[in-house]
Parts: sequence; structure tokens; C-alpha cells
Amino acid sequence: YQTDSATYWDWEKMYEAMPEDKPRFSFLVSIQSHGDYDMNDASLDIVHAGTDYGEYDELMNEYLSCIKMTDAAVQELCDYFTEQYEKTGRKVIVAMAGDHAPSFVKHVADASFAATDNDLQILERSTPFFIWANYDIKEQTNMQISANYLSAYALNALGCSTSGFDQMRLALQQQIPVMNVNGYRLPDGTWY
Repeated sequence: YQTDSATYWDWEKMYEAMPEDKPRFSFLVSIQSHGDYDMNDASLDIVHAGTDYGEYDELMNEYLSCIKMTDAAVQELCDYFTEQYEKTGRKVIVAMAGDHAPSFVKHVADASFAATDNDLQILERSTPFFIWANYDIKEQTNMQISANYLSAYALNALGCSTSGFDQMRLALQQQIPVMNVNGYRLPDGTWY
């Protein structure tokens, strides 16, 4: 698959071609760290897990190598947009989220994170996210929300205008912070 670095370079070219006098939106899906994690020769792995995962060692090494490369590419992208802001004053916001954990997570996850099958399914669908801007924004950490709220949350957090639908999702998110195909979680942490 195309590396995230190559994908971001293409994206930077598209960004530079966009008109500077009006807001723009672009949506990018990258594939480098999505898997399968047995596609490359093991000699190409740049990260090796410090824990013994048995038969999943090679998958974990390739997965972690892909994640390290993705991390470096995201840093390059953020550096690029920071430089663009310093040159042009054009503000950029990047929101990044994954769509699921690696398929082998159920074989390598610490059982204490997944005491039930439902907990395991939730773990399989949980990924970190971040919202970054090339200018100062309010920082918030340890936020847990489900993907259905992410766009409304990002718009609101950045002071952008939101639609009535976005406002409804933001209100619902206060009552039900996480919902997915496995159920929903209330603010007190109870899953249904």
C-alpha cells in the first residue's frame, strides 16, 4: 500500500492548489497502518515488540512498525502545516481517528481490559483520536467519544459554526458519551 508519507505529500500538493480566499474541507483516508500485518518481509520491521506475543510476534512487529511510520508522517504533516501558517497565516485543523484496532487484538490484549465478550468487542472498535491545529487552540485530554460525535465535537471545539444536527449530537453526547454496535456507555461508565 501507499505509505502515509506519500499520501500526505499528495495531500500537501492538493492543499497548495486550493484557493486561499475561502475555507476548504478535505477528507483523507490512509491505508499504511490498516493491515494485513503479514505483507512485508520481517527484515523490514523497524520496531520489535518488547513483549512475547507468541505466534503473533511477527504481526505485532509489522503493525508497530507501520504505526511508527504513521507517527513520523503525521509529524511531518503537522510541521508542514505549521510552516504554511508561519508563511501565509492560513489556518489548518487536522482531525485524525482510526476505525478499529488490529484484527489480532483479541489474541494479544491484556485480559484485564476485556473481562467480557462485549468488552472485547468494544476494545476491537476503540482507537485514539486527536484534533490538531497549526495555531493555538484549547487543549483537552482523556476525551472518550464515539465516532458519530467526532465531527460535531471538532467543529464545536474549534469555534466553528454547527448545524442543528451537530447541536443535537453534542447534546446527546453529554448524556451518552459513547455508542456503537455493541451498545452505549453512560457518563458514569456503565455499559448497556
